[in-house]
Order: sequence, then C-alpha cells, then structure tokens
Amino acid sequence: MSQAGPLDPFSTTNMSIPASGPLRKRVAWMGIVGNLFLFSWLIKAQNHWNLWALSVVVGAVVLFLCGYVYRFSFGHLMPMNWQVLAVGLGAGSILAGATHLTFPWIERWFPAWIPQLGELYQDLQAPPGVLAALPILAFLVFCEELLWRGLLYDLVSGKGPPWLVVVLCGLIFPIPHLLTGYWVLALAAFCLGLFCATLRHISGTVTVPFLTHLVWNLWVMVVFPVVPS
Repeated sequence: MSQAGPLDPFSTTNMSIPASGPLRKRVAWMGIVGNLFLFSWLIKAQNHWNLWALSVVVGAVVLFLCGYVYRFSFGHLMPMNWQVLAVGLGAGSILAGATHLTFPWIERWFPAWIPQLGELYQDLQAPPGVLAALPILAFLVFCEELLWRGLLYDLVSGKGPPWLVVVLCGLIFPIPHLLTGYWVLALAAFCLGLFCATLRHISGTVTVPFLTHLVWNLWVMVVFPVVPS
C-alpha cells in the first residue's frame, strides 16, 4: 500500500485556481475550526430527519472546503484496491472487538457516563429508524475522514514527528463530540481518532481509516451494540 509522496495541497506551485499556499492554509484552518462547531451541532440532532437535513449542510461545507484545498482531486487520498479494502474492513472489525472487550473497564472506571450510552442508542432508534440512518452514517463518516484524517492530518503533518501528528489528530477529533456533553462519545472518538490517524500515517490514504470508521460504526451501533452489564 505504499504510495508515492503525497501531493502537498498547500504548496504555492502547481495550483489550478488563483490562490496562494498561505491563503489555502488560512482557509483550511478556518474551515477546521468552523466544522468543530458544525459537527457538534449535527451530533445534537434530535431525530434522523433533522440529522439528514443537517448532514446535507455540513457535508456540503466539508466537501467544498476540501475540494477547494485539494483542487477537487481526491484520488491521491482515496485509492481503492483489494489491499486497502482488506485492511480497512479488518481494522474496523478488530477495533469493534476491542471496544466490546474493554467496555467492562469503562463501566468500572466511569460509571456516571454509562446512562449516556443508553441515550445514544435511544436516539438511533428514533424515527425513521436505524436502517434509514445508514446512508446518513456512511456519508458523515466519509466527510469526517476527509476532513480530520485528510485535511487536518495534512495541515499538521511535518510540524513534528509522526507520533505527535497522530496524537494531535486524536485530540482534535473528539472536540465536537465533547461539545455535545456526551463524555462516553468523546472518549470513543478520541480512541477512534488515534487509531484512524495511525492508519492514515501507515497506509498513506484516507480510504483505510474511512473503511475502518464505517465498519466500526456499523458493528457497535447497528449489528452488535455495546450493552451495559
């Protein structure tokens, strides 16, 4: 899965639209900050109908922002082949298994957070139902990965050693979830963010963390929910 050196979207050369590298960086950072609040607003949606409508708005913002920075060319970020597919699906399944194995420890250490989990699953059952939410889920996961493991990762990449880049991405990703007041969701987002940022570093693609994130969500939210003991 080794890739050629990634395209630097913030380079001042080889731009197809009239904008300088520094301008792209400023726009990218403003977009990151703005989307921290947009995703928080989205996560607070009370039912799937609201979630669907808000997803269109937030998704359009993310796609336009990333399209501007990457010149509407995502091929270098999201290649697809059997290796990428296998790693992404496998990593998502392994992470789901690890979630179930470690959940008893979460119950023991943070018992006050557990009722929030019930609220989250109750929200998933809100009309029109969990199956109708699957397209929303896939779309949001795609936007999240393009933004956090694509744009954010490229912004902070090169600012320090790879482990620091991974940790920074892991720390920023939970912020929208934390703003909702769901601490258990923020903890899950932090662990997921670290894992997916590590996969971005290793694979050099956004496809692997996207598939991992999507499969993990399907396992723990739909197929095999995490149930308090």
